[in-house]
Amino acid sequence: MGVLYDYFHATDHTTAVNQAIGPDGDWLRGTSLEETGADWIDAKCLDPNVVLGQLVAYAKGIPFTDQQDAPTLIWPEPPYPQGEPTAPDSPWGTGLILQQLPDRWRDILAALPVDAVPMVAAQWYQIEEVDPGGPGAVDGRPSLLPVQPLKPPEHSPCLWASPASSAVSS
Repeated sequence: MGVLYDYFHATDHTTAVNQAIGPDGDWLRGTSLEETGADWIDAKCLDPNVVLGQLVAYAKGIPFTDQQDAPTLIWPEPPYPQGEPTAPDSPWGTGLILQQLPDRWRDILAALPVDAVPMVAAQWYQIEEVDPGGPGAVDGRPSLLPVQPLKPPEHSPCLWASPASSAVSS
């Protein structure tokens, strides 16, 4: 099993940390995004850096290697303790991270014309990191059902991704 991700939107960093990790970043007191009232989706193994980044690159019509935007680490605060053992009470030992997705990514996906969605989805389903046998699959192939156009939430300019865990997942 890979890393599981939840995607949600929040109005600011503090709200995102409180909803995804726990009050003031206390992962031991954290609850699920559902319990905090967050508007979220369980994206399973759709990693924000590579998998979602490739979707955005396809929507922009550029190679993934030309993608200049990337999610920003919000929690735990950098730097990552490289080469050092993490203390038992270190947030780096939890496996939880919280990243803010670039607003530009949201805008690019929201602006994608509905008639372009099937072609972009077909390209995206071909990348190694996407498992097309998920819940939308028909006979092991992805289903490209018509979708509603995405609209950026007016009240929430920030999108967030965090790996799910027993402390914060549904």
